[in-house]
Amino acid sequence: MNFYVGVDVGASVVRAGICDHEGKMISRASCPTRIRGRNSLTDTIIRAIRSQTAVGALKGQVVRICVATVGPLNRRGGIINPANMPKMGYLPLVEPLHDSFGCEIVLVNDCVAAALVERERGRWAGVQNLTYVSIGTGIGAGVVADGRLLMGKDGNAHEVGHMVLDCEGRLKCGCGGDGHWEAYCSGSGLPAFMRSIADDMPKGKLKGSGLYKLTMHSRRSLKATTIFRWAERGDVLAEEVLRRAGWLNAMGVASVINAYDPEVILFGGGVVLGNWKVLSRHMVPHVGLFTRNRMPVLNLTSFMDEAPLRGATLIATECEAFEELKPWRYHRV
Repeated sequence: MNFYVGVDVGASVVRAGICDHEGKMISRASCPTRIRGRNSLTDTIIRAIRSQTAVGALKGQVVRICVATVGPLNRRGGIINPANMPKMGYLPLVEPLHDSFGCEIVLVNDCVAAALVERERGRWAGVQNLTYVSIGTGIGAGVVADGRLLMGKDGNAHEVGHMVLDCEGRLKCGCGGDGHWEAYCSGSGLPAFMRSIADDMPKGKLKGSGLYKLTMHSRRSLKATTIFRWAERGDVLAEEVLRRAGWLNAMGVASVINAYDPEVILFGGGVVLGNWKVLSRHMVPHVGLFTRNRMPVLNLTSFMDEAPLRGATLIATECEAFEELKPWRYHRV
């Protein structure tokens, strides 16, 4: 039996789904993303795939693998200095996967895969101008413009998380740049943003903040989920962080609207999916203040946390149908 494999490489987890020739997902597995060396990411992907194809009824031939991954991508077939996998340099993907499975490998940005499956199979299927924005460990986007996937010369036409929103560059992004959207509002950036806000706020105003006390006394690095949890309790510091992040998210989303003029923007990523109600309350009312173009619909992704994986499996089974992906298909390196 022939199989087609979709892989979603996130900063915290790698998901792999096995499909038949009709695109029906028949098995899936996930492994934590542990980057301990140049080939450790590829080893994790191989393990996630082989844990499924090596057992029982799933023994067979892998025809094509689509890897949907955080970027930026390299035309040689890997990831260059990923911002949410710092200090890793170049991570090869295509060559070791081809050596292991001997099949065609397609490499795309994870948000591009998500945008494609939304356009083809989601609630907004058939929309000609659609953007998928992910706010998770990092921030990225995938764009369908006039019915075609927007790719760029290297497949990186959607690194919106690295748009500069703070020209003073008070916070440094994981990529090394200053003032990027991702440095302030992503899951990896929010804790540092919180500390910078706490430094600026009058200490008298922070006396009743449990989050502030936790920040001062904890030796462990805080997570974005901690900020949202304290905001639910009405914590003054947590509320101020989310209020300011709401304005920055509005600026980032407005820039996406001004650049791509979508009919709909669909949001995914762990930060959004776990906190859409509070994020949208702080963001949506301000987006129109920064837009030149007509406002699109703003909504959650149709596929929740599986959008990139669903997109990868769609590409794996139907790659020939998507002309834009041809430069990113690899038979051998």
